[in-house]
Amino acid sequence: MKKIILLITISVLYLTLFAQDRINQFNDLYLQNITVEEIPANSVLSDFGPSLVNGSLYLTSNNESNTIAQKYKSKTFYDLYSVDIDEKGEVLSTRKLIEELVSEFHVGPCAYNKKTKELFITKSNASDPVITPFKPVQKRQLNLELVIAKKIGGKWKIVKKFNHNNKAYSVAHPAFTPSGDTLIFVSDMPGGYGETDLYMSVRLKDGWSIPKNLGSRINTPGKEFTPFVTSKGILIYASDGFEQGTGLNLYFTVISNEDDPPIVKFPSPINSKYDDFGMVVAGSQIFGYFTSNRPGTGSDDIYRIDFNMSMVALSGKVINKFNRNPINNAKITFNPSVAVPETAHTDKTGFFKVEIPIGKLNEVTGSKPGFKTETIKYNREPVILIELMPEVLLELSVRDIETKNYLTDVKINFNNEDELLSGPTGVVTLPINADKSYYIRGTHPDYLDNSLTIGSEGEPGLIKATLWMYKGNEGKTFVLENIYYDFDKWDILPQSAIELDKVVRLLNENPGLKVEISSHTDARGTLLYNDWLAKQRSHSAVSYIESKGIDGSRIKAKGYGERDLYIPNAQNEVEHRLNRRTTFTIKENSSTIPKYISIPSNQSAYGRTATAGRRISKKTAMKAPVRSNITQPDVTGLNYRVQFYASVKPVNINSRMDDVVAKFSKYGIINQVEDNLYKYQVGPFTSKSQGIEVFENLEAMGYQVMLLEYNNNSRVKMLLP
Repeated sequence: MKKIILLITISVLYLTLFAQDRINQFNDLYLQNITVEEIPANSVLSDFGPSLVNGSLYLTSNNESNTIAQKYKSKTFYDLYSVDIDEKGEVLSTRKLIEELVSEFHVGPCAYNKKTKELFITKSNASDPVITPFKPVQKRQLNLELVIAKKIGGKWKIVKKFNHNNKAYSVAHPAFTPSGDTLIFVSDMPGGYGETDLYMSVRLKDGWSIPKNLGSRINTPGKEFTPFVTSKGILIYASDGFEQGTGLNLYFTVISNEDDPPIVKFPSPINSKYDDFGMVVAGSQIFGYFTSNRPGTGSDDIYRIDFNMSMVALSGKVINKFNRNPINNAKITFNPSVAVPETAHTDKTGFFKVEIPIGKLNEVTGSKPGFKTETIKYNREPVILIELMPEVLLELSVRDIETKNYLTDVKINFNNEDELLSGPTGVVTLPINADKSYYIRGTHPDYLDNSLTIGSEGEPGLIKATLWMYKGNEGKTFVLENIYYDFDKWDILPQSAIELDKVVRLLNENPGLKVEISSHTDARGTLLYNDWLAKQRSHSAVSYIESKGIDGSRIKAKGYGERDLYIPNAQNEVEHRLNRRTTFTIKENSSTIPKYISIPSNQSAYGRTATAGRRISKKTAMKAPVRSNITQPDVTGLNYRVQFYASVKPVNINSRMDDVVAKFSKYGIINQVEDNLYKYQVGPFTSKSQGIEVFENLEAMGYQVMLLEYNNNSRVKMLLP
């Protein structure tokens, strides 16, 4: 292949290595094995200015047989046409006139801004220009301007003009840098270095910055023409000023404010003894196009460049990082944009497949609405895995349990880390991590402290939760809405356990709170029997609450029988069940104990509740306690523990939780202080499966538990079995 001609002085030896490396890389990766061929869409007239727009090839041409163009008298001007192409730049269709942009005078060439979806178009700005028909390099008599079009209703519509157009000179041939915020164009405005120069302008809030000449390194005393910037930031343009008498040739360089990179001439077969100009390169850098007036179909023709790079298959899978489920329709992009196709999407199994040139790909990025974008380094593996973390938004309502009103000025604490105040709407909205559970605690001077625990289960989207607040007045009675009993029974039903857990939370969050649990029956049965049954039911509810670690001295059971019917003349089973209800009344709330941020024992990861199937009919006789010598762990490496209780002050689990001690002390019971809490755990286990087994056993006993992973004695994360 023809050697690169460096059209620079001896000072190039002292250029920075960075710019020179980028230029050498472009040459070494893309210019060693190129071939060119004329595209079949050329006409017998002049075709030039190729541009890639949304997967199509736009070109500037004149087709005198076109009836729409012929509606203008003496139509000797250029129009824009589109051609369908495949992923390797092969032409798939005949040219199609872009009818909505047809003008009486010149239209084209153009450049598409992928970031803003704007099409910048070169257009005549003179009312009666003097031109040489069908010649892309015009004499000075023709003045041009840039207009901006957007697609509206599927058709291009010119919406405004470039704010630095001037009828006294031409502003034409647009190009964009990869960021989309810098425009490069050609102009013969006064103060340049030659007949036409390259200028740049940066997008500002109120328009485009004052154009800046790219300087004498890039511009010559001759004509600079048809700029283009690749996805790697390489500036390509045509000039006739570097080599006198050779016409237009194509060159490339790097735009830099800090160094002075060389200007490099493209080798044959791109450059020839004829005029060669108007080059563009696809984002994939697999193919490109340029214009030449070498012998061909017309006076100027467009040629396709094939960089002939060796391709290999790359496949991959995109999954939810939290729950490992495949993600459908995730968008996959590549840096640089060398894949075929340039952008891929996963199928319902999370898989995608593309072709990439060997040694050209650096990074792969996966994205999808609702997930955090993830970019991974590509190390030439044939199969890759991309894990996307879900984005989750929590909408927390804070409401009064009785009035259902939304409450303001409630302090909301999240995991003892962040604290917010409920505003005028009583709703707090914030992003949360998908791989984390949140213990949320609300405090207000007029209400009992309350809490809940939520998590996303690894799915993206909006989580709506409500933190119910209870007035803390002594003597206040609250109905536990879903505490129901089967006829003639006092067992706690599965749906009732969830409601009783609310009382457990209140008692945990308010150490000085004492309550009365009252039970009511329907009117069937004798008065004496109903009194006895109500007493059994209230004791059943109290026993359940005590099983969650609440001191029995704080809970009083009382049965009212049928003395206070909710529906006095109940006629059906639904009405009878409403009469069979349970309430709790605040008997004392005079504690001066500070309100700590604590994790109550009735809370666990991701809102999991205690095993609701556990039925409590009466208090069981206490067995002789099996004592446990509670120790601080002395472990190294990865280990697992099952936490079954946490408190703001130490408790005697030998008496409070003797069933745990009796069954699990053989594994070891740990008590350690973390985050100002006394935490009680079974373990440690070196086997996760053994930890899961204990987790399930404790959960079946009615405890709300967490499976935790530790490294040495430092907590790493919470696990879902």
